Amino acid sequence: MAVRGQRVSSSSTITSVSPTPVKTTGPPTVQIFETSGAQTLHSATARINFRWDRPVNGFVIGDTCVEFFDENDQTGFIDNFSGGENVSNYLADLHLPLNSEGNVDVTVIANAAADTADDTRIGPQTVVTVTFAYITTHLTVVQLEVTIDDPAQIPWRDANLPITFRWTEPVSRFTLA
Repeated sequence: MAVRGQRVSSSSTITSVSPTPVKTTGPPTVQIFETSGAQTLHSATARINFRWDRPVNGFVIGDTCVEFFDENDQTGFIDNFSGGENVSNYLADLHLPLNSEGNVDVTVIANAAADTADDTRIGPQTVVTVTFAYITTHLTVVQLEVTIDDPAQIPWRDANLPITFRWTEPVSRFTLA
């Protein structure tokens, strides 16, 4: 087996090879996303992931910001921040007002964390913001139809009644409990 940069003859045996370290240059960068990958939030609480391109130090909840204001001046916030020193993945809970909707900006400020391999590399170089759509408006049934073929044959406790639900917009995952 040939190793890059090393000559190996057919009679040579290599017993161990030191891996070449991956050189990470430049300041750390971060991605912000909802853990399930959703771009539209339908719940007042969402789990947000802050994923750095390498382990970092110094990243704290105060390095994040949520911008959301509804018509009643209610705001969103982040808590349950988890991570630590020398890690590349941080999690937090995003909380938004119930029965509101709009765009939610989740931001990491510039220079929020230092590369653990070289603390002179601080990033991200600029503010990083991701916008999520937040929609909690519940769909309403605009028309409910009950069809009774022969009213004389319906003992109400044993009846199987066909019911039709008509929604204000297309729905999925509707079930009856």
